[in-house]
Amino acid sequence: MAPASFTPRAHDLLERGAHVAVFDDFSSGLEANLAAVAGEVELIRGTILDPAALARAMRGRDAVSHHAAQLEITKCIDDPLGDLTTNVIGTINVLAAARDAGVKKIVKRVVGVRLRSERDRRAIG
Repeated sequence: MAPASFTPRAHDLLERGAHVAVFDDFSSGLEANLAAVAGEVELIRGTILDPAALARAMRGRDAVSHHAAQLEITKCIDDPLGDLTTNVIGTINVLAAARDAGVKKIVKRVVGVRLRSERDRRAIG
């Protein structure tokens, strides 16, 4: 299972004969991003903040590639609780649903954002 931003990896998996399901709420991505694999992947609309939807989506899966995250720095600043909820609670929901469904492998995509403080800038020069 993977999000819509996962299209390049979906191609690889499909070429290897895998059944690929995409679980996404399209809050930050576009369904049109899946055009290249339309008809070849199973599309499941849902949010990682909905444990019941995740439980249904995880049934029968061997592996999960977890890419869901809130990455926009402006949203993080404007709504830190929403950012925390999506990124931490959402990930916990994914892990719990995978565990409960007996998923054998989980891959987590990690993207980091680093903001330099004034102290960092002075130290660097």
